[in-house]
Amino acid sequence: MSAKFSLFVHPWYRIAFFLVAVLIFWTASFYFGSPSHGFDVLHLLIFPLFMIAISGFIEWSRPGKHFWIFGLSFDRSAFHNIALALNLVLTFVIFFFITSLIFFEVSIGEMGFPILYILIYHVFVAFMEEIMLRGIILQSLSEKFGFAAAALTTSAVFAALHLFNPGIDLLSLINITLAGLVLSFMYFKTKTLWMSIAFHYFWNVGIALFLGVNLSGFSSEASLIIISEVPQNIFWGGHFGPESGLITTLFLLLIFYPIAKYGKISPYVTSKLFKRRYNESMLKLSDEITSK
Repeated sequence: MSAKFSLFVHPWYRIAFFLVAVLIFWTASFYFGSPSHGFDVLHLLIFPLFMIAISGFIEWSRPGKHFWIFGLSFDRSAFHNIALALNLVLTFVIFFFITSLIFFEVSIGEMGFPILYILIYHVFVAFMEEIMLRGIILQSLSEKFGFAAAALTTSAVFAALHLFNPGIDLLSLINITLAGLVLSFMYFKTKTLWMSIAFHYFWNVGIALFLGVNLSGFSSEASLIIISEVPQNIFWGGHFGPESGLITTLFLLLIFYPIAKYGKISPYVTSKLFKRRYNESMLKLSDEITSK
C-alpha cells in the first residue's frame, strides 16, 4: 500500500473523490433548478449518510484507522462545542430581536406542522453540507495543500452553492465565503465537525424560524416571530436577508476570537490523529527504505 495517503494519490481516494464530485454536481443541480432546493427530508437523509459512508471508507483505508475520526467522534468535548455554537448564534439572534423591538415591527407567528418540518429539514441541511465540505473536501485538501488553501477553496465552493439564490449580491457572497472560513476554523480548532454542524443548524433555524426574515434569499414557510419593515440597506441586508448585510460581516469576524479561545479538542481525537500520522509516517519511511 502506498504511504502517500492523499485524496489525489491513493487510488481509493481518487475513486472517493470522483463519487463526491458527482454528488456535488448532483446537489448543485437541485440547488440551481428549484427555488425550494428540490429536496425533501428523505433526500436530505440519504445524502449525509452517503457522505458519512465515503468519509468512513477513506478513513478505514488508512493505518491507525478509526471510523469516526474524520469529524464525528462524540464525547464531552462535543457537548461543549455544540453549546458554544448555540451561544454564538443566540448572541446574533438576541441582538437582532432586541434591535427589532426598538426600531422595526415585530409580531407573533403561527404554530403548526411547518415549524416541525423546518426543524427537521435543517438538521439534514447542516449535516449534508458540513460532512461534504468540512468533513471530506477540507480535510483531504488540507493534507495536500495545507489548511489555509483548503479552507479558502471549500469556502468558495460553499459560496458557489448559493450563487443562484434569490437576491444574491457581492456582499452576500463575501459573507457566505466568510461563513465558510468560520466553519472551517471550527474544524481546525476542534478537529471534529460538531461545532460547525451545530452552528450551521442553529444559524439557519435562528434566522428562518425565530426571526422570520429571509434566509439566504428564501422566506420561511413558518416562523415563531415575524419581523417586518426591516430596512433593506448595506447594514441590515437586502432581499437575501441579514446574510447580505454588514451586521453579519461584523458578527462573523468577531466570533473568530471566542472560537479560538473556547473551542475544545478532545484528547481522544488528538490521540487517534497522532496514531494515524505516526503509522503513516512509518509506512512512508518503510517505502523510502525499500525503494533505495
